[in-house]
Amino acid sequence: MAELRDRGQLAYWLAAQPIEAAIALAARSALRVVPSLPPWRGLPEHDRWNAQRVLLSEMATLATAWAVAAYPAHRRRIFGHPHRRPGGEAGLQVLAAVEAQLSLPTDAANEATRDSVAFAVVASARAASAFAAEMADPAAVALRSGGVWQAVGADVRWLEDRGITPENGMALMHLPLWSRGPPDWAARRWTVLRRAMLSAHPDWTVWTEWYEARLAGHPADERLEIARVGALAALWAEDPRRVNAEIRDLVARHTLVPREPQPDSDPAPPPAPPPQPPPDGPGPRLMATPDGFDTVLIGPGPRERDDPMQLSLHARVKARVARLAGPMERVQNTHKALHDEFVDYMGFVAPTVAEIDVPSLWSAGAALRDMVEALAPLDGSARRTLLEPLEPDVLALLRALLRDHTAFIMGFPEAEELERRARALALLDVPLAELARRARAVLAPMLRVPSLLTCRAKALVQMLDRALDQADERTVALVGAGVATATEGIVAFGRAVTPFVVVAATAAGVSGYTIKDLVGDPNAEALKAALSYLIQNGRTLLAFACHNPQLQAWLEWLIEEVRRRAPLGGREPDRRPRASAD
Repeated sequence: MAELRDRGQLAYWLAAQPIEAAIALAARSALRVVPSLPPWRGLPEHDRWNAQRVLLSEMATLATAWAVAAYPAHRRRIFGHPHRRPGGEAGLQVLAAVEAQLSLPTDAANEATRDSVAFAVVASARAASAFAAEMADPAAVALRSGGVWQAVGADVRWLEDRGITPENGMALMHLPLWSRGPPDWAARRWTVLRRAMLSAHPDWTVWTEWYEARLAGHPADERLEIARVGALAALWAEDPRRVNAEIRDLVARHTLVPREPQPDSDPAPPPAPPPQPPPDGPGPRLMATPDGFDTVLIGPGPRERDDPMQLSLHARVKARVARLAGPMERVQNTHKALHDEFVDYMGFVAPTVAEIDVPSLWSAGAALRDMVEALAPLDGSARRTLLEPLEPDVLALLRALLRDHTAFIMGFPEAEELERRARALALLDVPLAELARRARAVLAPMLRVPSLLTCRAKALVQMLDRALDQADERTVALVGAGVATATEGIVAFGRAVTPFVVVAATAAGVSGYTIKDLVGDPNAEALKAALSYLIQNGRTLLAFACHNPQLQAWLEWLIEEVRRRAPLGGREPDRRPRASAD
């Protein structure tokens, strides 16, 4: 296949392809670029309400575009409702393509559909470029537009490898939107929109969860998605809170699994819906990719990206890192753990300010600080008698780096919130030392499960694991970083495997899962690793969650479901906390 770079090349390729495959390409392109809206905070009430109506309309258009591509048998039913709402250009082009199929003679319909499909992909690439321009990042415009085209190329290769048929076009709709995980700009754009949604009202979770399921390629409930589109067509002009509440109730009704009543007995009440995981808090986020769970970029806002003080502080931090590179190589033989901690920190501070992952860098800095202080001389000796104190000049350079790091990282609101949450841990009944022990018990096994973490995510977990192990007097910041990363990791693993657990076939041991729903999923290895981790560490995870009742209730349900549907021959692996997943 020739590489697709523009509308003309795509139109030429589409000319010989089934219409279903063409519509699938367009719908997936539309979903890759979510709407870009201003933050609600500071807007007058009327403007905020209007902004939410626009957002609801855009999300409804994307949901409809996805449904008509995934379930073509329902197209006439879907288009039996009026679709006159505004929406994103790419999503509307997908609907125009389907409408042409339903209303025009075959030849004219196919020509109009292929034109609309090409326009939809172009509109997605243009939207990605516009986002780069909004962020005052002109150098990224071509890169981000090209990223959309590369994703289309990956979809085309997937189809060509399996055969370009209408059935494979529908199957394509159930794969992750990005074959190798979302690029940084797409992850950041979604993070900004997600925050705006959830800050407006909790009922927007019906959309954040829907989009994240599409992003990750989770299985979908066909009846629910068709019902969702029908409800949106009838209600889209109503108050967004009412519409989202209706969708929330619709999701709840479809989540329940009806039971067949027994003969001569009263119908059994429907089972309660499963517990829900806690909402995302501040801290590093993880997402399944073909290479394992990777950190999701949570970058600075536009103001911080262009702030002269932040840019200056970042340059100072990187200069101090460069100055320390030589001395840290010299102390590697006597302080291997500190050397490794420094090397991992270098990786998190190396990107530009615009590409900094704030929670990960905050956590890395907390780990490095406690490692340094554990080796600092105290009354002429190291805090740990078996460790040599650091040379005074190296210690001075490290402390200067950490001072500049603190000034830099605390210039981001996300870091301020992380500090606030960390300080709140001191108010719990659980001592900090015990929280640190529990967090490390959760983090350390992540490093031993093959295919669970990408290199970047593993570097973050390694930093926290080393610091929690070796620091004598752990600061609230380090414990907070460990607890936040452990919590977000558990939630990410659980959310990723839940759709497969609920509909899973039987499995054949930790190293031999045969869950049919994972076949063909590009993230299958990461999901299998997550299942292994949850099974191997069940009791440890529940002990960690004692301070968080919602997390504990959800984990109890999830671990029981995982063990019931993926039995390990009666073994209780988590009795051996250091057992390998393989």
